[in-house]
Amino acid sequence: MNALKLYHGLKARGVNLEADGDALRVDAPAGVLTEEDRAALVECKPALLGFLSRTRREPEDDGRRFRARPSCYPGYTSLYDPIGDEWHDFPTKDCYPSVVALAGGRRKGGAA
Repeated sequence: MNALKLYHGLKARGVNLEADGDALRVDAPAGVLTEEDRAALVECKPALLGFLSRTRREPEDDGRRFRARPSCYPGYTSLYDPIGDEWHDFPTKDCYPSVVALAGGRRKGGAA
């Protein structure tokens, strides 16, 4: 079974999964988990622990929650996606002023 599919299926039924070191914590309403679910959890435990551990990473030490920079396209600001390790461009007029300031751009009529 696919670990991500299992995770989302359990989540939809009210089951919470949490990584605690090498242990997988399962918090489920009474009677929700079947024997098939339990077997799938055992089978997918390493993948689930890896996935859950990545989602709980602490922010970078620089104290910033977001990374932003001026885009190479006029009127756009680039924001960093740490999960995909990619930069994405957004219209500066749609960005919060604090994000534009973090990027080092100036807001003038909606353009950086």
